[in-house]
Amino acid sequence: MSNLSERLAGLSPEKRKLLELRMRVAHTQATGSALVPRPRPDGTAPLSFAQQRLWVLERMNPGSGLYNIPHPLGIVGPLSVDALHRALNALRARHETLRTVFSESSGEPLQVILPPFDFPLELQDISALAEAEREEEVRRQVHLDANTGFDLERGPLLRARLLRTEAEEHVLLLCMHHIVSDGWSMGVLARELGDLYAAELSGAPDPLPPLPIQYADFAVWQREHLTGDTLARDVAFWRGALGGAPVALELPTDRPRPPLPSHVGDRMEVTIPTVLARGLRELARAEEPRSSPCCWPRSAWC
Repeated sequence: MSNLSERLAGLSPEKRKLLELRMRVAHTQATGSALVPRPRPDGTAPLSFAQQRLWVLERMNPGSGLYNIPHPLGIVGPLSVDALHRALNALRARHETLRTVFSESSGEPLQVILPPFDFPLELQDISALAEAEREEEVRRQVHLDANTGFDLERGPLLRARLLRTEAEEHVLLLCMHHIVSDGWSMGVLARELGDLYAAELSGAPDPLPPLPIQYADFAVWQREHLTGDTLARDVAFWRGALGGAPVALELPTDRPRPPLPSHVGDRMEVTIPTVLARGLRELARAEEPRSSPCCWPRSAWC
């Protein structure tokens, strides 16, 4: 106990505020409204705050592809396209976000969860091309898919296309809009798709346990929870924590910024000494408790 008291006493004012906020969030989750399935008789739900942010950004630059999450998967070995098609349909039926679109009512956006329907899977055979041409065509198709925008209102917000590069080699092009997924979730998608495909191939029943909640349930809970005094306290905290911060960071650059962002970037690789790399990792681990508090669950489709 004395060790804990010493550690608490040694916290900076900023860390103490973050700890207090985390404790308030944990207390509210334990004693407040539970995160449980919510009835949605009309198939609609509010957006989470993160989804609303992405919805606004998409309205500012519609169909740009800036918030696409591409996830190409290489498949080596015999492949049943029909079984893969059925597995994609089962995955879409399992996760409401994979069949969600976004409409607007009285100026406010809404999630609209569509009933399960057949998921198209286009197959393009490029195996007749020479090897170098095949590799170039795969790169071109991956780039095209990653940069083709989505229509949030019409959907679907998950695309799937299959490239056959050889008789037993394929590339599955999966791409989603960030408003219904994130990078961590794509690993869940690939794992569950593999399990469902194996079941479809063998004629076994669905091996995945039912989902206790869907993402729309979380969005409803978040809207109910972050309101009134709770929201006011959190807003007041961040206004205090960010008080005096510059509106825009004027970082030194080697050329003037364009009037409008082009979103064309590049990558530069550098090598740093092992001792410095080790020190950076240790610093990151030590400063981890200072990361912002969050009541976001580790949902499969956030």
